[in-house]
Amino acid sequence: QQQQQQQQQRRGKLDDHADVIPGHWWVVGITISGVFTSVVLHSKFGLALWQPLLALPVAGVMSYIAVRCTGETDINPIGPMGKIIQLIFALVAPGAIVTNLMAAAVACGGAGQAGDLMHDFKAGLMMRLSPRKQLIAQLLGIPVGILGAVPTFALFSSVYPLGGEQFPAPAAVAWKAVAEVLTSSANGGGGLPGEAKTMMVGAAMFAVGVRFVEHWGTARGVGWTRWLPSPTSMGIAFIIPPEFSTTIASGAVGA
Repeated sequence: QQQQQQQQQRRGKLDDHADVIPGHWWVVGITISGVFTSVVLHSKFGLALWQPLLALPVAGVMSYIAVRCTGETDINPIGPMGKIIQLIFALVAPGAIVTNLMAAAVACGGAGQAGDLMHDFKAGLMMRLSPRKQLIAQLLGIPVGILGAVPTFALFSSVYPLGGEQFPAPAAVAWKAVAEVLTSSANGGGGLPGEAKTMMVGAAMFAVGVRFVEHWGTARGVGWTRWLPSPTSMGIAFIIPPEFSTTIASGAVGA
């Protein structure tokens, strides 16, 4: 009991430390951004107000995956995660391509930023920087980025139309194609093959099972769980060029 009290006292001191980011900052930030995002998507793209709000918890789950994947492999799989999010919203709003794209963009954008922030705060930790000051600096940079990025994109797209021969924008075309396939599947069309759905469910069950066994073994001090394969790394190997996968695997075996 005395040891637990000491740990609680240390946690209390840590929470009050000037360099620690207070928990209510995150709550206030998510609330403001969630309301603002819902209003913008409702007014500009016709989404129901609850659909962007549903994208926020999905973004939270995907952010965890992005942070873990980036930490393990140094690759933030924004594109593949976006396809998963599109699948979720194809079930929530079948046949609505705009809803599928915009809701997935919100969730995927949050996950992508989470992976990038992991690098930032890790570098700050290595250099003994204050996390609170890092966050304040990043918040100050947001309006500067908006004022620079949005007009630049509007000017560029007005001069050089995206999706043409000069700038084909293959990633954007892929997102559009996935939205069309998934919404077609939800409406009973050809869409996604049945075998692909079976493989997706099987891969998801495998990943959840491995993580469950890993956490169970770690909590009980079981040594063999460290030899379990990483579902995240296995998934990354499917989406990057084979020469990268082979090199990473060779280095891991050698280490």
